[in-house]
Amino acid sequence: MKWRAALLIYICFFCANVYAEVPPDYLLSQYKRAAERTIATVLQDIRPTLSRQEQKLLDDIEILVDNEKATWDVYGVHASRKGNERRIVFTLGFIIAVDQIDQAVAVNHLAGRQPNEVIYFIRDYVEAIRENIRRKRRGEQTQDFPAFSQHAGYTEEKYNKIIGDPNFKVAHNQIKLDSFALILGHELGHHFLGHLDNSSSSLEEELEADTEGARISMESGHNPIGGWTPFLLFAALENDTGIYNGSDTHPPPICRATEMIQIGAEELENDPGFINFMEQSGQLDKWRASISELESFALTETECP
Repeated sequence: MKWRAALLIYICFFCANVYAEVPPDYLLSQYKRAAERTIATVLQDIRPTLSRQEQKLLDDIEILVDNEKATWDVYGVHASRKGNERRIVFTLGFIIAVDQIDQAVAVNHLAGRQPNEVIYFIRDYVEAIRENIRRKRRGEQTQDFPAFSQHAGYTEEKYNKIIGDPNFKVAHNQIKLDSFALILGHELGHHFLGHLDNSSSSLEEELEADTEGARISMESGHNPIGGWTPFLLFAALENDTGIYNGSDTHPPPICRATEMIQIGAEELENDPGFINFMEQSGQLDKWRASISELESFALTETECP
């Protein structure tokens, strides 16, 4: 168990500076290569934990990163099946968004900021994405999203100091792996559980895929707590809603993200190494209180199925 992710449970945050328009070619290429490396690393962690049947099915799934400018899209990850052809496609717009989130969660960890701010920011960020989509449909000029440093009120000097800290790279990489493991696990869950055999999804199937994604994530050495913040963005964009709104086929994103926190926290409570570390460092009571506070705050504006 990578218990380091647990150190981020009450300080998760993110920034955003996702392009409203298609980024330059050099940036697209850099993000595509980085995403492919991250996916390959996560798959190496996941594969040995799967059953033989799941491994065989995994071999039949084409997992790729779409960087086609003609289909520039921030709306995430798509699992599909057409006959014997199975795919999971990550869009580069979404990957860039998640990367900025991952970076800011690490910044927030090192700065010691409160977790409720991240929920507000994701809410505003999702609405900004949806507004830009509406603008494009009306033929109007889109707007760039604000940087996390501006949203959180950091001075340039303070922000640069944080990202220059050697611990920033460690935290950023761990969050990236945890978030990709959770999101990829969700999409693999749709394949493994036979959801794509049907023409439409259901609320029950989405909940099952979330649970399966958490299982795959944890069994591969990752923890949903480290990836819950990007997962909240993923859940909101997957359903094209705000973070508090659900639909007939998808639960409210905030409920799905809170479930990941609860599952991850329970896993860590059963990890003697983690509990021992937190007790010796004097952080155990604070950690447990922060989990309860975060869960309570997240669910103040919605009811979960």
